[in-house]
Amino acid sequence: MKMNNNRVSYGSYPSLSIMMVLVLLLGMVGFSATPVSAKTPKACDVNSSTLQSQLEQGRSSSIQEDIHFTDTDFLSQTTGRAAGNGFLIGTSDSGCHWQKIYTGTWQFSQIEFSSNTQGWALASAKSGQKPVFLTTTDGGATWKSPYKGNIRFNKIDKKSGSTGFAYTTSGVYKTINGGAAWTAIPTPANTRGGYFQDSNTGWVVKTVSGSNSGYRIMQTIDGGNKWTTALSVGSLEVSGGEIYASGKQVWAILYGGAGMSQVSYSVYASSDSGKSWRQVFGQSTAGGGKAPGTGALGNGEGPAQPGGHPGNMQFVGSTIAYLAGGSPAGGKVAVGRSLDSGKTWNNMPATIDGISADISFLSQNVGYLAVTDSLTPAIYTTKDGGKTWSATLKFVATDKQ
Repeated sequence: MKMNNNRVSYGSYPSLSIMMVLVLLLGMVGFSATPVSAKTPKACDVNSSTLQSQLEQGRSSSIQEDIHFTDTDFLSQTTGRAAGNGFLIGTSDSGCHWQKIYTGTWQFSQIEFSSNTQGWALASAKSGQKPVFLTTTDGGATWKSPYKGNIRFNKIDKKSGSTGFAYTTSGVYKTINGGAAWTAIPTPANTRGGYFQDSNTGWVVKTVSGSNSGYRIMQTIDGGNKWTTALSVGSLEVSGGEIYASGKQVWAILYGGAGMSQVSYSVYASSDSGKSWRQVFGQSTAGGGKAPGTGALGNGEGPAQPGGHPGNMQFVGSTIAYLAGGSPAGGKVAVGRSLDSGKTWNNMPATIDGISADISFLSQNVGYLAVTDSLTPAIYTTKDGGKTWSATLKFVATDKQ
């Protein structure tokens, strides 16, 4: 066999091209010259009755409520987890397929993963019981409860390593040993929500009664030793609020009243670490009355109407904020967003069936939404910033089977 000007001579085939010889060779040894097609990727398993059956069978028999989601947490655009009452599942292919990670007693209310193996959670052993602080080092397959105290946490925030914060309805706590022990951070009287960015910088919502009733957004830069007022908002009704912060962005959700399946609330934003604020919108409702800081009609609405209830908030980069919302009256969930630190606000179309939702956004366009009620348990993904959604997983409520 010899090469000559890209031609090959082989035995009795002196002028055949390389391709022709290869075809003949393959034929001699019993192979077809027809190219083998690549395997077709397995279709996404959206309506996964098999997974739902595994979760329902694995959950504790003491859990009476229909299977439903309670929280989501994505580490990247492809890898994430979703938790519910008695189960935890995960995906590594953008929600195309989900696998069981945990089933059992724990009914999760919140999950916080800092890596694919290290995570914290709040969960109850029985419905209505105090949430227990839990930790995992194997991605959520097994859980331990290192804290043996009596503080009732309702929100946790895992930072790097063994450091993190936890929040009650009236206080803030910090741990430096992975949650085995918690130290109270001094906060103003009548604190009703807060968030700490690090050990020094934190924010709380303080309620004020009397002739000047309303809210005060308070800031500390020395770990709670001294607090200053960053924003004052008047409100006829005061019940509590939420603070979210990332970099120089600080957002506050302040609640008014509630009734007729509606809630009144206002959203305020700062793009300069609390030096200046703007009211992004104030949603007044017939059932909840005036939104804090507004007149009878308010000056805007949140996602999902009528009378939508706010869910969790997510930041992307230095200027983008997303807020989940759900309308019990309308039976829909959706998101609203600002791309400019609250200067403008847009509510995306409410097309997903549900009452409440939890979101996890990884970029301006890519995000996930879990419907967190038992009537329509499902997880959706968006690639256009919440304008349209595609289901990645749907379960069927027991009473619909």
